[in-house]
Amino acid sequence: MNNLKKTLWSLLVLFSLISNAIAAEAINEKTLQGAWEGGDHASESIYGVIIISKNNISWGGTNKYNPKCSTKFVVEKEAVGESFKEIMGKVITIDADNSEKTYLLSLSPSKCVRIKKIRLTFRIKNDPDYLAMIEYLDKPVGYMHFHRR
Repeated sequence: MNNLKKTLWSLLVLFSLISNAIAAEAINEKTLQGAWEGGDHASESIYGVIIISKNNISWGGTNKYNPKCSTKFVVEKEAVGESFKEIMGKVITIDADNSEKTYLLSLSPSKCVRIKKIRLTFRIKNDPDYLAMIEYLDKPVGYMHFHRR
């Protein structure tokens, strides 16, 4: 029985390491990392500039109602064929040949984080300097866009 527990524990640790490596690798693309400046009134006033690293996102905040913030995130694994809704209800299916790359990030809770998740989508081929963001609570609640700084 003791050997079974050790084996199960080893498998659990291995699975956790592999899962974390996959999630960390998913956001390791240099195309997404870096500084992104708000491209509309909402993104400019709420976020100002967002800075994305391998496992952290921060934003400048432009006033006392939208303060500076920095938080860790986890990339949620999504398979080809899964669908998600945009803010206006449009359903998008994740496609392996899609010209857009999308990441669903679960944000770590903190005093300055008012949303649970964000979806970051950038256009790989057409406009890699454009980043769309959907904010989620339990459903989509906001849409903004950014431009590479």
